[in-house]
Amino acid sequence: MKIYLPCIEGYVPDDMVRTMQAFLDFVYIVRQETHNESSLRELENALRRFKHSRQVFLTTGVRKDFKLPCQHSMVHYLTLI
Repeated sequence: MKIYLPCIEGYVPDDMVRTMQAFLDFVYIVRQETHNESSLRELENALRRFKHSRQVFLTTGVRKDFKLPCQHSMVHYLTLI
């Protein structure tokens, strides 16, 4: 999936690339077979970066809001692991 990032770089705003990178980091970390304190910190960091950088979709007019159930469920992964 990470091949996607170089494909969109230069065609979309840099913040969108950062948003996708944070999302993909989150997905890769969540799918690890085992977790430890380090991986959970990385997961929390990826989620924080995703939530911060996704604002570009609002400022560019791609989205009007983020009332998306799947994105909301991401905040629960850390406590469920």
